[in-house]
Parts: sequence; C-alpha cells; structure tokens
Amino acid sequence: QTDGSVVTQLAGNIEYKPFGPRTRMDLGNSFQQLRQYDDAYRLKSLTLTDVSEGVAPAITSTANTIATVGQPYHYDANETVEATGTPAPSFSFSGPAGFNVTNSGVVSWTPTGVGSFPVTITASNGVAPDADQSFTIVVSGSPADSVIDFSTYPPSGYGGGTQDQEATGTVTIEDNGTSLHLTGNRWQYIDYPYEITANTVIEFDFSSTHQGEVHGIGMDTDLITSADRTFKVHGTQGWGIRDYDNYPGDGSTVSYKIPIGQYYTGSYPYLLFVADDDATKDSDSIFSNIMIYEP
Repeated sequence: QTDGSVVTQLAGNIEYKPFGPRTRMDLGNSFQQLRQYDDAYRLKSLTLTDVSEGVAPAITSTANTIATVGQPYHYDANETVEATGTPAPSFSFSGPAGFNVTNSGVVSWTPTGVGSFPVTITASNGVAPDADQSFTIVVSGSPADSVIDFSTYPPSGYGGGTQDQEATGTVTIEDNGTSLHLTGNRWQYIDYPYEITANTVIEFDFSSTHQGEVHGIGMDTDLITSADRTFKVHGTQGWGIRDYDNYPGDGSTVSYKIPIGQYYTGSYPYLLFVADDDATKDSDSIFSNIMIYEP
C-alpha cells in the first residue's frame, strides 16, 4: 500500500484506489490487473484478481447460426472460439458429421445437407466449472445444392408389410440419384432428419402414368402411416392432406412447392413416399428433384 491510497479485499480480489498521481505496486504474477485511468492518464483504480489457483473458463465469442449447403461454415469473422481463463483453456465439442473444433478453438465445417444441427463447444482448463456454448446451425441451400440424392439416402419399406408390398412392384433410383420411381403398392422412406420451422419448404417434381389410390410425400417421426403428415398429390382416395391434390393424371411432370412448416413443425427424422394401390397394385409414381430448405 502506498501513502494516501486505499486497498480493500473481497473474496480474493484486491481493489486499489490511489489518491495521488504517483503509485507503484508489485504483486508478482499471481494477480490479473484491471487498470482505469482518468483523462490525464493518471491511474484512477486498479482491480487485481488472485489467479494463483486459476480462473475458470468463459467463452466470449458469439457463434454464427446460419450456413449454406456445400459452402464452408463461418463460426465468426476469425473462425475461432475465444475464451478467457487461467490457464488458457482448450476446447472440445459435439456436433454434426464433419464438424471440427481444434484444441486451440479453430472451427471448420462444410455442411453436405440442409437441416438444423445442434452444436456444443466446451472450454476447459482444469478449473471448475467448464464453459459450454450450445447453439443450432440452420443449413439451407440453393436448389442446385440441396436436391436429395437417393444414392446417398437409400429408401426402405415404410408402414409395415401390409403397406409396402414388395411383391407388387418396384423401387428404382433414377436420373443419377435425383429421382425415386415406385410402381405397384409401395410405401418408402429415407433417413433424412430435419428440424422443420414455420418457414420450411418442400419442393419436388411428380409424374405418374397410372393412377393408384394415394400418391403422396411427407415427413414422419415413427414410421407409422399418418394422414395428417402426408401431402397427397394424386389418387382416387381422399386420404392425406389434400391441399395439393391436383395432379392432372396425364403423365406430365408437375412441380410442387409446399410450405410444409405451415402444416407442422418440429424434429422429423424421416422423409416418406406413398404409392398406395391396394386394389389393382398397378400405380406408378416418380418423385424427382426433391428439396427441403429454409427460403
């Protein structure tokens, strides 16, 4: 303590407030210093924090939560997680496939599909508690970027054996993976997790050379047939959401753009395709150029 100054200590912190313009204090390397000066650059106050036993980490950077399919994700302008703490913290993380954070905090990721992807980054330095930063990255894309490739997302039977009847028809991937062709009485799904928001859109082309009972598309949570999640575009029965049930039945290709988020929202792991035809088992459906995205 110098003459004419005041030193107080609370919970391991020392606050030094000098009254005169000349001050000097040497406390070694055990304290972090916070200095405040007046307009004449005279020291007004000095707050010292005891760090001899370490300081718990705190993440100070803010994460970007928007990304585009096929483009590098930018965590922030520096691509780096920033954190305080003594000793300097290192980083670990959980996130989508391909997402990475180095020990020094450099973030890298190039998303390959649209959707919502939760991320947690943890800063730790051996002083409790660790610091967590949790956020969700929403990945959208231009139509060319986000068309579903069935070679990457192979279809499987949906709705049980009474719905997807393998012996009645075929399931074929066409057009370099961008089309799914169903014949007979077939119900199919792909694993395609997506966090549907109020803005989410599903866009696709559809064609048919033979009308069945229900031709439709939608998202699902449990692989149990759900009329309130399936958009019917063609067919003789009145099953499903029918606001887009207007295919002309002439074999032409019709493009659909459905604001699916206006009908339901939430986490949906499956994208489903319906070509139902219990009576004649002779339906034909081609779903092509399918995109789910945030406009």
